[in-house]
Amino acid sequence: MTHTFIVGDNYGEYSTLPGHLDPRPKPRSVPPVQNHRYFKKSPRRQHKQQKTKATGSQTQNWTTRPRCNTQASFKKNTRRTKFTREFQASEGKTGLDLPLKWSEIIFLLLNITIKSTVEQKKFADYKADGHLWVTLSSGEYYPDILPLACELYKPVLIIFADLLKKAHSATDLMMSISLVKEQWIRIQLSRVFRKYVSPETPVEMLKKKTAAASICEQFGAGFREITEVQRRFSERPIPDEALCAILWEYKDRGKKGYDLTERLFAILKSQFPTLTVRGPERAGKDILLGTVFPDYPKPDRPVDFIIYDGDEVLAVGLARYDSDRGGAQEDDRPGQYRDCAQEILHHATKLGHPTKVIFLNDGPGLLLGSMWNDYAYLEHIWNDRVRVVTLRMIETRISEDWLKS
Repeated sequence: MTHTFIVGDNYGEYSTLPGHLDPRPKPRSVPPVQNHRYFKKSPRRQHKQQKTKATGSQTQNWTTRPRCNTQASFKKNTRRTKFTREFQASEGKTGLDLPLKWSEIIFLLLNITIKSTVEQKKFADYKADGHLWVTLSSGEYYPDILPLACELYKPVLIIFADLLKKAHSATDLMMSISLVKEQWIRIQLSRVFRKYVSPETPVEMLKKKTAAASICEQFGAGFREITEVQRRFSERPIPDEALCAILWEYKDRGKKGYDLTERLFAILKSQFPTLTVRGPERAGKDILLGTVFPDYPKPDRPVDFIIYDGDEVLAVGLARYDSDRGGAQEDDRPGQYRDCAQEILHHATKLGHPTKVIFLNDGPGLLLGSMWNDYAYLEHIWNDRVRVVTLRMIETRISEDWLKS
């Protein structure tokens, strides 16, 4: 008595008579795959299969069994194909039936790991070698500056001497200075007035021509007597090297910040040619967020730059250069940044905008006290929606993918 059986796609017979061995192969848990690239027929087996068909033999044809005929080998190849398909699917590629070589897979995984490590580096991670990431502006040596300082401020002292000689009181001297039309000369004369007459007067008030009357009203009681001022001034030479050196220090005040923003704009425009960066590159009026967001809760909030993608606001930024900062000032700047970031991000979240905040801080002041840790904490609070950078970090820490994420 015979029974027909099937192995793969092949038919055969076996006998169940007493004493006959059962020639049926043991069942396999994994069926053979005849058309897979790993299961090829050798020329010898193909020839034998054709010969068997030609003679009409009814014996079992074993040549159709795959080359990888062990269950372990089949599972190994299956795992490799499955991993390859999952990897390619995650990369969005087609051709899932073409597995990669293991060397190619390892190389891609290493590249992905390195890229992820660079992108995830936080501001706090740079602290150990922070001095290498801070931009240091060059200074000037004393007394090398004295010849240039005396040449620059000698005309100012001559004009002040003339006004001082004509004035009948300290208040009259202040009002005479406010009538000078040339802005730069007027500001320098006001600074000389502050040194000789009223050291308690705020420097910023002296810059405003219209503030002369307020200065006299608020600080006039503390003005030095005009006769004493005339006597003291006449005791000094013209040009007075000491006073010229002091005025020279005012000359570059703010210049480092202007240089910082100018370089910032150049880097951003070069790195993101398809995006738009707006704001004053050097001296100029800050951008008020009330002009950017019509319903902004604090419309007079000033910022230094904004990055746009068309009409969409991708990031709002502030830029500061700290040449020296310590004491109570350590808490002043981070506190202002914290309030500013909270205000901007709360409004952006309310509108459903993924707006980011960038704080560009540079200079040796970052290396003093707790400044670095305070700025790093700002990044920690808002979960990668805020980034603090120096000029040297922009290329690695500010990317278009992050801006648009």
